[in-house]
Amino acid sequence: MAVLTTRELQVTACGTRLVLRRLVVWSGVVLVSTAAALGAWLWHANKPVRQLREAVAGQRWSEGLHTALTYLAANPNDAEVLRLAARCLSGKGHHSQAESFFARAGELNLEDLRTRAEGLISLGRATEAVEVLTELRQRGGEEPAVLQRLAILEFQRGYHDAAFQLVKKLGEHPDHTAASWCIQATFHVSLRHAPQAIECLEEAFRLNPAGDKLGLDAASVSQFMGAALLDVGQSSRARDWLRRS
Repeated sequence: MAVLTTRELQVTACGTRLVLRRLVVWSGVVLVSTAAALGAWLWHANKPVRQLREAVAGQRWSEGLHTALTYLAANPNDAEVLRLAARCLSGKGHHSQAESFFARAGELNLEDLRTRAEGLISLGRATEAVEVLTELRQRGGEEPAVLQRLAILEFQRGYHDAAFQLVKKLGEHPDHTAASWCIQATFHVSLRHAPQAIECLEEAFRLNPAGDKLGLDAASVSQFMGAALLDVGQSSRARDWLRRS
């Protein structure tokens, strides 16, 4: 076996380093080129999803639905597109179809849950709507709109104690205190608790004399008060209130 001289070893080492340096540079060029190509491919591949997001943000429901359904034909299990397709269907008032997409989409975000709950309420599916609103409450906090929806649904389902607890929780929000008293009054009217209904409505109007934060239109509030006053025999006051309706 030939023995390399010191000079030859130095030349060989220098050549090896040069080759390695070139390999590193070449690898970097390849990686950059590959990343650029991959980025371009992803940009084009995700273009329909971006268009769908923009359509939903702009409430262009028909456009969004067309984009979503076209995309789902090739990607039937894409969770985001399933959710957005459901939002488009809900926006068009097709709540039953929207529900089938929501059911396939896995975990929903807060806006999805709000949309799904409204759809279920429109379909008269109160029990499922309560489940969705309860999840929304757990994940999104004590939103006034959620508390009010839950309170009314629970009352309609016959869970009166739960309904009163929820509507009192609503009253902890300063801008909804008067509405809380007004909703309690409607519950008491339904239960034929006229004295309690009158007390609640009087408190609601004490807090909000203009009557613009009661959660109900003025005519409905006047009818509730008139009915409660008739139940306790105050016909004169009842007529005064009913004239406003």
